[in-house]
Amino acid sequence: MEILDYFQRFYGLKVKFIKKYKGFSSVGKNEYYSFDKKAQEKLHYFPQYTSMDTIKEEAHWILGS
Repeated sequence: MEILDYFQRFYGLKVKFIKKYKGFSSVGKNEYYSFDKKAQEKLHYFPQYTSMDTIKEEAHWILGS
C-alpha cells in the first residue's frame, strides 16, 4: 500500500480496488523477507536505504519529478 500511496500522491496514479479480492498473497503471507538479523551482525552489513527509498529514487530518474 505504501508504494501505491506514493505513486498516487506524487505521480497521479489512479487505483481502483475490487472488494472481491481477499488479499495480497496466495500462500498466506505478506512478507517475503527474513526478520533474522544474524547476517547483518556477521557481515557487518547495515543497509543505508530502505526498499521504498530505492523505489522513490528510481521513479524520480525514470519518470521525472
